[in-house]
Amino acid sequence: MGEDENRPIKTRHTILLVDDELTIIEPICELLKRLGYKVICAESGKQAIDLFKQECDDIDVVILDMLMPGMNGKEAFFHIRSIRPDIPVIFVSGYNYKDHLNDVVSGKASSFIQKPYSFSGLHLEIQKILTDNNSSAKI
Repeated sequence: MGEDENRPIKTRHTILLVDDELTIIEPICELLKRLGYKVICAESGKQAIDLFKQECDDIDVVILDMLMPGMNGKEAFFHIRSIRPDIPVIFVSGYNYKDHLNDVVSGKASSFIQKPYSFSGLHLEIQKILTDNNSSAKI
């Protein structure tokens, strides 16, 4: 038996939600919690990195706003990926960064959602990423 086989199966997924707008982060956090996710909220790129350092082994997905004061989402992304290169990241923004991100972000399970987004669309993207990661982990 390998080391991974002895590890307990995780049944509750953890999401790091990063956005400087409380009008976005508070309702999304509550809705995700109602769906059974554990949610860690950060209001800045720096706070996200600090929280990620503490919880990196437990976080399954990062939802990261692109435009924030101080450290923007792209900078936070590179710090987070330097800690854990395989972490799935969903970028969100009111501006269309999708083409730019394709040039910058390489690696599996990174995606982009345009604001304003629907909660159901975000939830579907989270489920897709978690499913993709579980499938690739078994290969």
